[in-house]
Amino acid sequence: MFKDTTKRAIEYTRKNRAGFTLIEALAVIFVIGMISVILIINWRKNESQYKLQRAAQQIAQNVRKAQEMALAGTKFTTVPQNFGLFFMVASPSYNIFYETGNNRTYDRGSDPLVDGDAIDLGTGIEISSVTVYRSQWTSVAYATLTFSVPDGFVTIRADTPPPWQGSITVTIRNIGTTCSPINCRTIVVNQTGSVEVN
Repeated sequence: MFKDTTKRAIEYTRKNRAGFTLIEALAVIFVIGMISVILIINWRKNESQYKLQRAAQQIAQNVRKAQEMALAGTKFTTVPQNFGLFFMVASPSYNIFYETGNNRTYDRGSDPLVDGDAIDLGTGIEISSVTVYRSQWTSVAYATLTFSVPDGFVTIRADTPPPWQGSITVTIRNIGTTCSPINCRTIVVNQTGSVEVN
């Protein structure tokens, strides 16, 4: 009889331990929900940083593309004098162009775009600032970076005197944000044509 009672008690305890209580199940669901919310918030933040980095790398890649076209002496319907890029502050795009006038600046009416249209930086990204260097760094409203055919010599021309500059820094950012290391990227092109993305 004693064995029977003990056996029934053990079986009863095992049966009661087989599942979760409602409170345990709700606690697990709550923890999973909190982890999901944290992951989604971090994913959104990282997504905007990824898009910004991708846009900066695209600009650097297009600077190299213009330089390579100049070095290769790529031919169009008219013989180009220079290949270049045109950057304007507060713009969500920039231009890759080839020019025939040899004035080392982008002339909207006469200099055709290489790919036929302006290059979009991506949703929510704009050019925050353009700075050029001669004897000191100066912010400008727009600037042109050109590579001459066939030697690829770099010329940087800005909207303010002196017309010929030494280096150019293009800063892009997420629209509506201030320029912090998280929200901005810079592309620096120096007079030798080397490109650096920060």
